[in-house]
Amino acid sequence: MSEALLEMAGRGIGMKFEDYQAILKAAVREGQRVHSHMIKTCYAPPVYLRTKLIVLYTKCGCLDDAREVFDEIPLRNVVPWTAMISGYSQRGCASEALGLFVDMTRSGILRFR
Repeated sequence: MSEALLEMAGRGIGMKFEDYQAILKAAVREGQRVHSHMIKTCYAPPVYLRTKLIVLYTKCGCLDDAREVFDEIPLRNVVPWTAMISGYSQRGCASEALGLFVDMTRSGILRFR
């Protein structure tokens, strides 16, 4: 990934769509490798890191992977709930976003007064 960033810096304004697309795909693969390493080493990341994984996966359209990470969080606070709901809504999955919002309110995370 750092090689791609160096090439991008060297090319400057000569970068094309395909170049940017390749770099972004490489970034997603790197994120997946990090997540894979966490799993292989039995590292239980804190909610903050799991939320970062949710954001990574939703931004690249890997909603199933994002949901898997979300579902594995033992004690969720409002941040991962919001990340997952936002990911669904930004990807056009309104019914999933709404369903998850309902689940969040039922979980007691939000207290309406």
